[in-house]
Amino acid sequence: MTATWVIEPRHGFFAKDARGWFAGAGYQANSLTWILPTTLRGALCTAIGRELEAAQQTVFAPAQWIRLKSELHLDRVLAVRAAVGKDFSTSDRMWPAPADAVFLAGDSRPTALVVKTPEVTFWDRHDDPALARLELLAIDEASSAADAKPQSGPGWWTETEFVAWLAGKPQGGPDPCRARSRRTVSRTDVHVKMDNATETADPGLLWTQEFRETLTPRSDAKGAALDRWAFAVSFRLLDQKAQQVRPTVATIAGDRHLASIDPSKPLDTVPANLQADIAAAGPLRRIRLYAVTPTLFENGWYPDGFVLAGDRLIGQLPGLPDIPVRLVTAAVARPVPISGWDRAASSPRAHSTHQDGGGIARSTRLACPAGSTWVLEKCDGQNFTPEEVVSLWLKQWGQDQADGLGLLVAGRDHASATR
Repeated sequence: MTATWVIEPRHGFFAKDARGWFAGAGYQANSLTWILPTTLRGALCTAIGRELEAAQQTVFAPAQWIRLKSELHLDRVLAVRAAVGKDFSTSDRMWPAPADAVFLAGDSRPTALVVKTPEVTFWDRHDDPALARLELLAIDEASSAADAKPQSGPGWWTETEFVAWLAGKPQGGPDPCRARSRRTVSRTDVHVKMDNATETADPGLLWTQEFRETLTPRSDAKGAALDRWAFAVSFRLLDQKAQQVRPTVATIAGDRHLASIDPSKPLDTVPANLQADIAAAGPLRRIRLYAVTPTLFENGWYPDGFVLAGDRLIGQLPGLPDIPVRLVTAAVARPVPISGWDRAASSPRAHSTHQDGGGIARSTRLACPAGSTWVLEKCDGQNFTPEEVVSLWLKQWGQDQADGLGLLVAGRDHASATR
């Protein structure tokens, strides 16, 4: 079974980040600004499993939970944002900010980094040899504000803005002034434990918790509105019994806050205007790939299967196995740690009679963050056809693809857009 469901938090979420837990005055449990695909897969598995438990009048053993999860594969995980009272559609998709977009002070639109051959080489024996084979992504000196200081921009781009960027039109990007309305809103919850003897707060157990609101205000040319954020998840479910149930509620992330589950039409189609722009551009010497979800590679920042061959880093693209390509350069920010708590695993501590097995912490995986960018060209010097570029829409590469990791899209190289 293949389906698309929208998971919409009812009143926000708390998704613990990689920083430790502390208590005492001034300590805060911090939340991720957005839920990772791995967490959504676990939430879906739990929601479906609870429905099966109710239907079968039983309680699943850890082995049953593990088997159910192994048959649940996330193919697409997309962010959507729509006004209150409006159904979600493809025009409501939100995309992580591309890593090759820079917001310069004084400019109202982002500047695209362009590929440049370095004039000097800084090389150390401890550096990754693959880095010496790359060209640079830099600000074009011809940019109107090339000497200006970079500033923060919106972490999420709308469908219109992102499609324009993929088509090689940086002027269609967002205004940096909209950064504040392009994220979940943070609030702080204070937790206090009272000392029964003194009837006062126990300072050793005073702590705060960061909570992310998914109902956010928006103000634009059309007026003020309230937006709601959600997750559009397309998945495959192999278990036949599980295919017969349709949960309406899930519990997500820390503290298991409630989220509604609603069936949806597919929200992962290729934008028609992007197809038209790519076709009009004709063959492209280089393309850029953008990570839509965190992407996990064995070698860290560069894709699996790419190897050093002389002075080039060569590999293949997903869906195009017969076309050797060269990795020209990349823009990858600091890694995103992905971990969690495995409730179905057996705890190494004292044996528990609970059905969930006690649980253990999952191993931490370091992934390239969403928005990471890779620039590629064919090894034989031939151009990419428009059909090849479009065929890479929402393909997956890298490890742990069943968790929804490694989702990517392709677009024009911005350098070629001005030639």
